Amino acid sequence: MPGTGEVWKHYHDRLETALSGMPSKGGRLVVTDQALSQVSDFLATVQDVNMRLRVLGALDADRMTALCRDGGLSWWGVFTARAFAGDLEGMRKVYKASREKNANKNDPPSPTTALKWISESYTLPGGYENDIRPEVIRQLLEWGADPNDDKGKWLEKSLRQLDAACIRELVTHGANPETVFRVMGELQDAKNYEQAGQIQEALSRKNLYFRLDEQTLLETKYVPDAQGGSSFKTMFNFRASRVTEIYEYGTDRKAVMTSVPFDEYDPAALQFAREKLQAMGGQPRDSLSKPRMKGLS
Repeated sequence: MPGTGEVWKHYHDRLETALSGMPSKGGRLVVTDQALSQVSDFLATVQDVNMRLRVLGALDADRMTALCRDGGLSWWGVFTARAFAGDLEGMRKVYKASREKNANKNDPPSPTTALKWISESYTLPGGYENDIRPEVIRQLLEWGADPNDDKGKWLEKSLRQLDAACIRELVTHGANPETVFRVMGELQDAKNYEQAGQIQEALSRKNLYFRLDEQTLLETKYVPDAQGGSSFKTMFNFRASRVTEIYEYGTDRKAVMTSVPFDEYDPAALQFAREKLQAMGGQPRDSLSKPRMKGLS
């Protein structure tokens, strides 16, 4: 048996040899009995999911796709393996093939599940880690991956480990702002300024919009500085017809809050917020003025 650090390479080489003999017919690879036998043996022998993903992510994507079509491998496993390996083009190829009319629909790719496998670092024997790339995260999110799945469990892991480029994709595609700012605050309190800085850079000087519910939009901007950074949050509450602005600053996150009715706020900004909330699936009230009390004409 190979040494601990070479286990994945051992199975990779055996599978690669078996799959290299797959013939082509009509422009598509044909799965051989030898290939199916080797894959079956691999799945029965290697129980560790991360090790499986490491091996499958390093093999030829076309051959992996052929095995999925034939039922020898699951779409889920091969798709997630490409994300695990940071292989954007291979992941796209598998995703496209899985959606073909005659493709085996059992165990389809799950962008949300694949995102979980690159939400934190996994280190395998020999020192190999999954390759976490922002472009892969972006594609998964564009395919509908939920960055807040499992009550934000995986988002929090990402915020505590990933770099600014990866975190920026999560934030841009709907990461829960409460989780983002809470974790950033906890990192600052723990004096983990390096990782807190990754979140700060992801948020830096960029207007971000979050739908808190069907009637509420949150706009936020973070500006890093020597005093620990400042954040500007503006909450447009269409149910109550009020705008709440919160300015937080300094390492101890001092806060200043103001709240005004829609009638006293910039109409252009309100209309922009209303359109932004609608584009995000919200259903703000048609009127931007304060609702009348029942019983009053």
